[in-house]
Amino acid sequence: MIWPDGTERWLLERGAVVRDENDKPLQMLGVVQDIDDRKRAEIALAEHEQQLREAQTLARFGNWQANMITGELYWSDEIYHIFGYEPGSFAPSVEAFQATVHPDDRALVKNSELLSKQTGRHDVVHRIVRPDGSIRHVHELAQAEADDTGKLVTLSGTVQDITERIEAESKLRETEERFLFAVEGAGDGVWDWDMRTNDMQFSRLYMEMLGYTQYELPQNADTWNNSVHPDDMPRIQQNLQEYLEGKIPSYDIELRLRCKDNSYKWIRCRGHVVSRDDTDQAIRMIGIHTDITEQKTMQVQMEQQKRLLDMLHQSTTTFVEKADLRKAMSEMLSTLLEITDSEYGFTGEVLYDENNAPYLKTHAITNIAWNPETQALYDEFKDKGFEFHNLDTLFGHVMTSRSHVVSNDPENDPRASGLPEGHPAMNSFLGTPIFYGNELVGMYGIANRKNGYDEDVQAFLRPFDTTYGVMIHSKRMMDMDMHNRNELIDAKESAERANQAKSEFLSSMSHELRTPMNAILGFGQLLEYDDTLSQDHQDNVKEILKGGHHLLELINEVLDLAKVESGKIDLSLE
Repeated sequence: MIWPDGTERWLLERGAVVRDENDKPLQMLGVVQDIDDRKRAEIALAEHEQQLREAQTLARFGNWQANMITGELYWSDEIYHIFGYEPGSFAPSVEAFQATVHPDDRALVKNSELLSKQTGRHDVVHRIVRPDGSIRHVHELAQAEADDTGKLVTLSGTVQDITERIEAESKLRETEERFLFAVEGAGDGVWDWDMRTNDMQFSRLYMEMLGYTQYELPQNADTWNNSVHPDDMPRIQQNLQEYLEGKIPSYDIELRLRCKDNSYKWIRCRGHVVSRDDTDQAIRMIGIHTDITEQKTMQVQMEQQKRLLDMLHQSTTTFVEKADLRKAMSEMLSTLLEITDSEYGFTGEVLYDENNAPYLKTHAITNIAWNPETQALYDEFKDKGFEFHNLDTLFGHVMTSRSHVVSNDPENDPRASGLPEGHPAMNSFLGTPIFYGNELVGMYGIANRKNGYDEDVQAFLRPFDTTYGVMIHSKRMMDMDMHNRNELIDAKESAERANQAKSEFLSSMSHELRTPMNAILGFGQLLEYDDTLSQDHQDNVKEILKGGHHLLELINEVLDLAKVESGKIDLSLE
């Protein structure tokens, strides 16, 4: 009805016809009732119900109520569709519903109904079989009501067709399983981080990589955080933040994770955001862990090997250029301690005393003085070298056994004789003999490496061992050459002095001999002119003169030879 003011209102008219004796209508009597509010409420309710039906159809969602005593069951129209029926095509019942449940899931549904008597909630996902044989997945959620005896009376709730979601999840699981199979086939572990709940799923290989079974630790991000090496965490957080802010294209970082045995492994961690919310905030990340411990170890070894070889090259160059073995060994010892992470040590040459017993004379030694007396001793002998004759020690055992000595518990090692009072603690020791050929020419000792010493350290230091042996041998050859050279110089000088003495002697002797010889020849010549001499006497005078002239010639030749040796006469060939 349209009111005078133009508004529309709903009215309810009811009336009766008044008839005469011939049943002819004469008039009508009736009443008019304003039902506008009620009618509008009914229309709104109908609209809401229609919207609900449409919403349920779109969401594949229906509501139901079951009387567990009588077996009566109410379904909304959409439930008919979910179960493969036309709405109103049959009268649903609890028994009919149970018949639609997949045989393998009936026990699951029954157990949920029984449990609902205690919890008041029926929540179960199961399969149903439609009339055409197709299988659908549904999610039932209902509130349970029980009587005073605890008997289940009614279940009121909803059912939703979640087949598409289940199939999508199944496909996602298959995809993730294929991904996991491919990744773990390559030896990598997988992690999946829900950034809203902080849950973090770890694959079996991920946990085995660190020495755990798959579910031995909680599946959340705290497990990961607690295993990261503290020194790496600031760098990791910065890298992750820059990735999430889009400043870097990928999350790819090398870090250390603690294993079950408290050791650390180097891991390459790569991750990618796979889900974001409506505000573009990352809500899920998936990544892989690759164990790169072996590569890192090799990289560190190569870097250390390069440092070792560079040090050996520099030290041998210094030794060759300056012939200063102590300076070269001081540099070598410093680098040796650094690359082996040792606290102190020494290098030295093995010599032998008068009883042919070996002893050590240091080329370089760490200053570990612990009081003024030991500091003064170090200052006195650091350049000329300490001598150690006691063989009842760890490094003494190196010389007597001619083999490596490794002791990672020196305090309880029977080969050790203890340390002087005040001496810095020794927690581990490596003593290495140095050979040139088969000759023991030296040794070195290093101490207090954090994790002790082993065969790997010995193998790593073999270039050092060989180089040190060559340097000691070269120094000995240089010393021997210098000794021989000095002996030659001394012999030359001694010969020159003897030759000079001889020349002086010959010169003096020749002059001394010529004076009396001249007298003899003079008197002989006088006798030669004496006619009174007998023939025998004259013959004797001639022999005297002949011998005298011959002796004079010899004296003159000796004088000429002395002049030649002294450089006072020049010779020429004519």
